[in-house]
Amino acid sequence: MAIATFSTSSFCCTRPEPIRLTRFFPSTHYSHSRRFPSRVSICARLNSSNSVYPADSNNDDNRKYELHDGTSMQSRRSGSPVFVKLPVDSTWAGGKVRRRKAMAQSFKALAAAGVEGVVVEVWWGMVERESPGVYDWRGYVDLIAMAGNCGLKVRALFAFHQCGIGPGDPKCITLCNFIEILKCSDASLKISWPQLKLLGFVYGILSCSLLIQEFRSCNQLLGAMIKSSSQFYCAYYCSCFSSLGLDQKIPLPLWVLEEIDRDPDLAYSDRFGRRNMEYISLGCDILPVLRGRSPIQAYTDLMRNFRDTFRPFLGVIITGVQIGMGPAGELRYPSCPSQKLTWAWRSHELGEFQCYDKYMLASLNACAREIGMREWGNGGPIGAGNLMQDPEHTEFFRSDDGSWNTAYGSFFLQWYSGMLLLHGERICREAEKIFGSTKVNTSAKVGGIHWHYGTQSHPSELTAGYFNTSTRDGYLPIARMFGRYGFSMCCTCFEMRDADEKPMNPLSSPEGFLRQLLLAARVCDIPLEGENSATSLDDTAFQQVIKMSKFYSDGLEKPSFSFNFVRMDKNMFEYNNWVRFTRFVRQMSDSNIFRSKLDIRSGIRLSSASDAARVGMAFAHC
Repeated sequence: MAIATFSTSSFCCTRPEPIRLTRFFPSTHYSHSRRFPSRVSICARLNSSNSVYPADSNNDDNRKYELHDGTSMQSRRSGSPVFVKLPVDSTWAGGKVRRRKAMAQSFKALAAAGVEGVVVEVWWGMVERESPGVYDWRGYVDLIAMAGNCGLKVRALFAFHQCGIGPGDPKCITLCNFIEILKCSDASLKISWPQLKLLGFVYGILSCSLLIQEFRSCNQLLGAMIKSSSQFYCAYYCSCFSSLGLDQKIPLPLWVLEEIDRDPDLAYSDRFGRRNMEYISLGCDILPVLRGRSPIQAYTDLMRNFRDTFRPFLGVIITGVQIGMGPAGELRYPSCPSQKLTWAWRSHELGEFQCYDKYMLASLNACAREIGMREWGNGGPIGAGNLMQDPEHTEFFRSDDGSWNTAYGSFFLQWYSGMLLLHGERICREAEKIFGSTKVNTSAKVGGIHWHYGTQSHPSELTAGYFNTSTRDGYLPIARMFGRYGFSMCCTCFEMRDADEKPMNPLSSPEGFLRQLLLAARVCDIPLEGENSATSLDDTAFQQVIKMSKFYSDGLEKPSFSFNFVRMDKNMFEYNNWVRFTRFVRQMSDSNIFRSKLDIRSGIRLSSASDAARVGMAFAHC
């Protein structure tokens, strides 16, 4: 089954006229980039027919935000705008902005530094948490309006995946992290009881049995120690749970998890029967498996409700939406659990083909029957090796005569990557219908799988769904699909250098991977959003970002590049880090975007980068 290719749509981002926004109470002015009809108001009750917001008119959260047409400020930049991704826990499930005062001061500091806007993750597991079709936007309206009042634009990222285990998610000691350390450690490793006590911060009291089971399976000595007094120590572990901040883990909606309990094949599965709960299997994309709706319909309904609820903000404050299409919001399979993607290139993991749930197997079997090769439809490739195995020692991935380069290998990889591309196209088509008339830029993200880029077969890319090898460009069909539906492409690894990675893994090439992706974007004439794979605030990382952004934009008449910095935390506002960050923002802008007479509510006037650094540091400690 060949992958369909599409004609390229040429387009670029536009920057309309500025406006001024004031909040009904208290009154504040802010500049933005688009004219909007005079005195359009949005009520913070934000009710579509199924949206949840308090009906009490006396509730302090029931406020009105008004947009006013007004005189514009001088254009802030002529280069590449920088956005900053907010912390995962910026809003509570109950509809509150967390650390509201600190968040507002941080927004002022970002605006003072010349940052274009912020990236707000809209979690499916929070918005449609309890019941299908009931959407709770509380918290998001306040957060978005707060950003707008500080002069920042907003990119909304629809996160249809589980949070807490992906690249850029809050790092904390979890059971999975610790078990992977044990698996990769020497067999004679001795674990002290103080270290064991840290493991009590995992999953809460309902997962104590899982805690014991997984430890027994990965370390016999540790299992025996726990078995001797399991009930006592499990109770102790759970009593210590809260201090590591695992409340930042956001699962899929509760009603979706109930459906997965009834039908485990809604989750991806590998050849060993291990289920991955990060994202619903794309094999059931158009089947009514979620209480009468298909996953695509569920994603579409949420996006449509967002558009209807936030319509007055669209194109004014909310200038972009990124549509999550897989684990960690990336268009890929969960071939490698996402919590390991920040260090998987060090472990050289091949990944596992995720095609063993009944829905994926049914599709594979149908395609095999269609070409008269029924034996090819029984599962994934044989001889794919172990996760940590050298690809040259596997039957499927080895360079010389690996079966990836045979008729069977081509058939399977075409089907596997084609299913991923079809999944992306379905979501792009629906998003275009919803946001096509709103003047909001749409984008989607591609995963940064680079740790076998130096091989012939690129095994970790193949298992993730990218049919990209030394003889085939697997990213060009994705770029063409994005171009057809007017999407920008977001990609990561912008701060990574081959010189840093090759000493640990000679087969890795983040720069080679990124160049290929950037060339595909240039060929298809689609705008690009860059992103860093790990929070790094040193000058070397920032200069690498600038270098790779120029690789994309140099020579283009109307380059459209922006950068999402992942992510805002307290370290970002430390004095030296803040100085480096503000310098990076100015360099990316390619012009003097620092606002010499920026008036914010506190009356602070800033005239230099050092002033901004001091303000940022002060705001961080409010």
